[in-house]
Amino acid sequence: MTADPLAAAERAYRQGDSQTADRLAADSSRPEALQFRAMLAMQAGSLEAASGFLATYLEARPQDANGWHNLALVASQQGSLEKAVDAWQ
Repeated sequence: MTADPLAAAERAYRQGDSQTADRLAADSSRPEALQFRAMLAMQAGSLEAASGFLATYLEARPQDANGWHNLALVASQQGSLEKAVDAWQ
């Protein structure tokens, strides 16, 4: 049995290693890894990357309100209020 890359990514993040956390999360096949990577990208100021991760995540999980909320936050930080309102709705 192989270890879950997302769990390892979360451990790396808790230890303060965001680069390793992102690399490990990229190896995960779980959709939640995209939300995790979006959070890392947001913290790094890479809003375009965060938006992309969230858009891909929401293709797999369109009913996830947290994903839509996070997309709205990113859009508002990018100054795209119309996109933010659409995501919140």
